[in-house]
Amino acid sequence: MILSNWSKITKYTELTNAIDSSGIYIWCIKIAPNRIIPYYVGKASNIGWRLTQHMSDLIGGNYTIHKQEDLKKIKELGYQHFIVKANNIYEPTTIELKVRFIAEKDKEIKAHLDFMVENFYFTFHEIENYKEMGAEAEKAVIKEIGIENLINRRGGDVHKDIEIVLPKELK
Repeated sequence: MILSNWSKITKYTELTNAIDSSGIYIWCIKIAPNRIIPYYVGKASNIGWRLTQHMSDLIGGNYTIHKQEDLKKIKELGYQHFIVKANNIYEPTTIELKVRFIAEKDKEIKAHLDFMVENFYFTFHEIENYKEMGAEAEKAVIKEIGIENLINRRGGDVHKDIEIVLPKELK
């Protein structure tokens, strides 16, 4: 299998109902006017719905919120920097923190959250035989990008013959 027919990298706010296929997606963050980086790789039976879940979780306080100045320097700092809780502006680690996040709409957090929401982009690749190949394709994309270059920690050995050709903007 060759994964080379990726969708155009698109801003989340341009997501449409037409994206209801199954496959692999790359959540990207725009860190400069002409610089978009891969942030997270996932698989979904309905990509559009899954991307909407990510956004809902982000704005609902279920995801870590990174400092915008750190995201802009993500390549310099390295992705390991973002795994250390003390380096992030918000971590959904307790019920009290999540309640405060929702109730107070903390102004300090809001600027960083707004940056992540405004700069959430994605690309996806449909996979017809998703049930058989989805997990393997996801691992192959993670391996191609490099797990050290992504926030998500899944990965592993790829047991199927899959060739990945990433969009040129992400290389």
